[in-house]
Amino acid sequence: MKKLIFVLLLTQSSLGLAAVGDTYICSETNSIRLRDHIFTEYDLNSFSFKWHADKIEIFSKNFLEGAVYNVNKTYTEKEFFTAELDGTSIISYEKGNFYFVQSGYYYAYAISAKCDKM
Repeated sequence: MKKLIFVLLLTQSSLGLAAVGDTYICSETNSIRLRDHIFTEYDLNSFSFKWHADKIEIFSKNFLEGAVYNVNKTYTEKEFFTAELDGTSIISYEKGNFYFVQSGYYYAYAISAKCDKM
């Protein structure tokens, strides 16, 4: 009986871990732009992403729509990855926290979001 309870607890605790192959739904907590020294806040949106072994695929109806980022570092056991797109944009994820940054010659964007596994 003790072994059965232990196995059930172990199974339940591993179900919530983020990993390659999972899909996540995210709610933005911040969406900002700095352009020509002017700070702009945007309406907050939701989006989702799928964590593949070599890429992160983002599904959105806003700024991040259709983006595919190449994974450059992943620690599945720590629920963490970083990925980039053409050297101009970087995303990172750690234990439910998603961050996006992008910079160009005259601007910088940043988005933060809270995410849950679907």
